[in-house]
Amino acid sequence: MKFYTIAIFLFFSIPTFGQDPETTPTPIQKSTVRGRVFYAESGRPVRRASVMLIAETMRGGPGESGALTDNEGNFEMKDVPAGTYYPMVNAPGVVSPMAFLDFSQMERPGASEKSAFQEAFKDFEKIIVNGVSDTYVQIAAKRGGAISGRVYYDDGDVAVGVRVEVLRKVGDKYLSVIPNFSAIVGMFGGGQYQSDDRGAFRFSGLPPGEYIVKATENVSHSDSSGRGGAFESTILGGGSSFLTVFNPDTLDPASAQPVKVEYGTEMTEVNVTIPSRYLFKLGGRVISRANKTPVKAEITLQRVGDEKLFSIFSEIGRRMQGAQTDPSGNWSFKELPKGKYKLVVTPRVDPVYNPDDFDEEGRPKPKPSPAKTEPRYSSRVQEVIVEDRDQLDLSIELGYGATVSGIVAVENLINEMPRSVSIRAEHETPELSTRASVTNYDVSAEVAVSSTSRLPRPTPQTLKPNHDFKIENVASGKTKFTIRVDDGDYYVKSAMAGSTDLLTTEYDFKEGEKLENVRIVLGKGVGTIKGVILTADKEPASGVRIILVPTDAKKRIDTFQRTVQSDTEGAFEAKVAPGEYAVIVVGAQQTTTGEEWKTWLAEHLEDATKVSVESGKTETVNLKVE
Repeated sequence: MKFYTIAIFLFFSIPTFGQDPETTPTPIQKSTVRGRVFYAESGRPVRRASVMLIAETMRGGPGESGALTDNEGNFEMKDVPAGTYYPMVNAPGVVSPMAFLDFSQMERPGASEKSAFQEAFKDFEKIIVNGVSDTYVQIAAKRGGAISGRVYYDDGDVAVGVRVEVLRKVGDKYLSVIPNFSAIVGMFGGGQYQSDDRGAFRFSGLPPGEYIVKATENVSHSDSSGRGGAFESTILGGGSSFLTVFNPDTLDPASAQPVKVEYGTEMTEVNVTIPSRYLFKLGGRVISRANKTPVKAEITLQRVGDEKLFSIFSEIGRRMQGAQTDPSGNWSFKELPKGKYKLVVTPRVDPVYNPDDFDEEGRPKPKPSPAKTEPRYSSRVQEVIVEDRDQLDLSIELGYGATVSGIVAVENLINEMPRSVSIRAEHETPELSTRASVTNYDVSAEVAVSSTSRLPRPTPQTLKPNHDFKIENVASGKTKFTIRVDDGDYYVKSAMAGSTDLLTTEYDFKEGEKLENVRIVLGKGVGTIKGVILTADKEPASGVRIILVPTDAKKRIDTFQRTVQSDTEGAFEAKVAPGEYAVIVVGAQQTTTGEEWKTWLAEHLEDATKVSVESGKTETVNLKVE
């Protein structure tokens, strides 16, 4: 999951964000940056704290620099490459851009980590380093708000070691907040994210907004072989369990008592009481629909209705709370409260590590195609209601999955391909979606290997004119295809299965069907749409989201749409396939998926600014927002 990778990366390696050691550009001019960090409300120094400069381009590597402040709040960073940066101060109680990160945004189809970071940084001053002269800066650190309280059981005992989270209201949903880097230590090691021996908790460095408090008891729901148990409880503190309560004492987040936070203020006695309740078991077998034999599978649980609560702990720990079937196909969960749940059943294909399958560089050796491959089962989603009794006789049957295969090629170009292409089969039930990636290198050839990742990299000798791809275990039902190219100089031109256009048609897969000879054609020769967004006062509007939607109804799908965000100067730019586009400003809280999005888009398309783009040309469009 992207948000999990980013959370880990933030703690361990933000100086290497996005950097590719094989493609490091020619060294550029550098400067020394000196400065002072002080508290905005008092002018007093922020002592012995870390301060980082995060590159506006989010490129990582030498694009980020860090230092510690001294006793007077002063710092010095040498050899800072020329560029535009944002400061990040990591000190308890100080508001950090991390607190504004919307991790759920990174889970949206087509979302990028870069756009999420730009949104988080938009309210922070930028620092320009010219690479010629030294730069001196003054960085004002704002004290955020704080929320503190205790967690109790309904018999009056304090609840010790309970996972506590504050969730900030954003639109119609609530999101977990990680105030700063130091908080990540608490996230994985107890700290402020667990109630202490007095049942107490305290969160600081919170940006202004409306919050609710969530307390989660430490429990492993898995009652069969698989993940979970002591290790999960130790690392995540039970954050992924379903034994949750919201302040002051409700099981329903919609009934929680909102807490309003401002800069520099603390809301105390925001207490949570855990009520007594009956808990139940849920279990059964996973079998083949074809022959009723046991199927090896993983089962994860999701509680229906939790969609508007994006809890980092729940998302990270969901699979760790999952169950795995035993040799007879049996599985079970324990200590579940009443409610409606969604079971996501995924067949397992256990990889077997064999040293003989890899060469001396650690690269996989080419394998001959087997004469016959066994059909793979597809995943399944099933809802179940847990009420007044244990349920241990639930039978889940899995059918064989469909297979999609074909090639990806660039039109009229024999020896050119982008580095990678992602082909996603988006099922009408999102949990059943699956994907394949096509990468432009041949692992069987002699290739350059990165000293850090040891992954093969393309060389002129290994570039291939087209690539085979295969998507297996596609669930039966209606599926649409979304294709993404990682190189902005290419675009998707067509995706055909015979006479069927997979880009404009939902394909209704049958169980075990084979859709072969699919041909995905890429074009080269994109156009560019750029512009500036200004407010009514003619000031640059930063952090504004713009979506570019083809006016051709047949191309009004994710594959052809582009979403960009204005920078601190209000500027935006996007490479697109040739054609006409509607340029639409999208509200920060407006979802861009589902029926709600389709309705909203239909209402705004007609009055949107239109622009036509030709191959190799740039069109400029300027916008105003209220």
